[in-house]
Amino acid sequence: LPTLIIPFGADQPFNADRVFLSRLGPKPIPARQVNASNLSTAISQLLTTYPIYRHNAQRLGPLIEQEDG
Repeated sequence: LPTLIIPFGADQPFNADRVFLSRLGPKPIPARQVNASNLSTAISQLLTTYPIYRHNAQRLGPLIEQEDG
């Protein structure tokens, strides 16, 4: 499913960028930068672009299922 990621440590920023670059969700918001304005903007983008993100997620899902480890 499409997702909005708010990474807060370790490898999460890297993985959040992979989601964004794969067009599975809007640009991640680092936890320390979350505020009402940018969170509202990201949620709005997630909802308005949802069909594109969902299509990409459905296309990528079978490829992930085929991965061996």
